[in-house]
Amino acid sequence: MKKSTFICMATGLIGITSTTQAADYSKYFSMEAEGFKRFSVSVGALHVMPQGKAQPVRVNTAINEGYQSKVGNIQAQTVIDNLDPDRRPNRFVEGLVRLIGAFGGQVSSGLSGDSYVYGLSEWDNPGTGLEADDVTTLGIMTNYFFTDNVSFEMKAGIPPKVDIKGKGTIYAPFAAVATPLGGIAGNLNLANDIRITDLAQSNKAAEARAWTPAFEFQYHFGKTGVNKFRPYVGVGLMYAY
Repeated sequence: MKKSTFICMATGLIGITSTTQAADYSKYFSMEAEGFKRFSVSVGALHVMPQGKAQPVRVNTAINEGYQSKVGNIQAQTVIDNLDPDRRPNRFVEGLVRLIGAFGGQVSSGLSGDSYVYGLSEWDNPGTGLEADDVTTLGIMTNYFFTDNVSFEMKAGIPPKVDIKGKGTIYAPFAAVATPLGGIAGNLNLANDIRITDLAQSNKAAEARAWTPAFEFQYHFGKTGVNKFRPYVGVGLMYAY
């Protein structure tokens, strides 16, 4: 008997508790007036300030290290401009190329021989990359008040077009070993950073559509009808795509 009575009393308490909680929670979603506004809607400017930093551009090409190729006819001045300043000079071959260059001539295919190209298979470009610019758009903020002090706000707006701006200049770290006359008279070491493109040369490199919905729980200080100035604090989540 004692066990049965205890079970019945416990069941009754659980039922009373459940009924009470349902009544308490329902008032937070009631549409009836509670002495404060349930909804608020405001329209204004939303300013988005991306904080990401540009990632260095990494270049990959189909040119393997030590790629061999016939040079063919080439302006002597081009060879002179690409001589490695840290090279061990080949006096004979370099002197011959400079002599041809002095007359504005070309190094013929029979003289230029082969070249072995290095450094162009892949490389990083420090100080380069793409960054999203700041943007301002029309925003709509809707707020639902559970109580006079606690609310849930959703921020949305017209998805703006964001300018993607380039940063820095991409250079190809060209290096090669040329074998004029088949290498009989020695080799020429070539090296130069060849300018490929300046990413910052135009106002924008690309354009993207930004989606930045935000959700926030807020606590408002003061009381409706009593305090004209009601600051609030909030915490929430924003998803940027």
